[in-house]
Amino acid sequence: MKYLIPSLIVFGAFVSLAVARWEPGSGRDEDRRDTRIAEYTWAEIRAIEEEAERVEERARGVFRFHNFLEEVKDQLRASKLSLADAADALHEAARRDNPWFLRSLEWGLAGSSLREKFALVLLGHLREELRGGAVSGMKVRVLEELSCDLTAWPDVSAATLDALCEAEAEASAPAYDGQSLAQPR
Repeated sequence: MKYLIPSLIVFGAFVSLAVARWEPGSGRDEDRRDTRIAEYTWAEIRAIEEEAERVEERARGVFRFHNFLEEVKDQLRASKLSLADAADALHEAARRDNPWFLRSLEWGLAGSSLREKFALVLLGHLREELRGGAVSGMKVRVLEELSCDLTAWPDVSAATLDALCEAEAEASAPAYDGQSLAQPR
């Protein structure tokens, strides 16, 4: 009995290997035409590798931009950087590392400068952090000061001020939980 179980295991392994290795038509190339890998020239292989490198460099740029954005937000929260300087620094980082983000900003808020758009992006990020986490008085104060700073910029556009007011109104509105206001909880 003590040899029966190991023998059955060995027999089962032998049978499974034998069945797995046997394929109808194995050994004949004409049966495997559909699984053949396409043939590329060396120039095509080099072009594929170069495109892969370009895609990887773009991805590295996006990660650099994201990390820089987090650093700028940390400096804004600590009041070590003005909103104008933060917007300028983020604009430069986007130009260098994430041109797609820069292009996406060019489409929205007609009449607003890129500097104002970057400032709104930063304020939006900080506002979302307040919405998602524990709200401290210091974070709220910093956000309010930065919003006031933006409104005091010379030649700030009406579109930027409207967007800022809409974002602040949305942030201060009570969340709708699906229940009627008349119903007690």
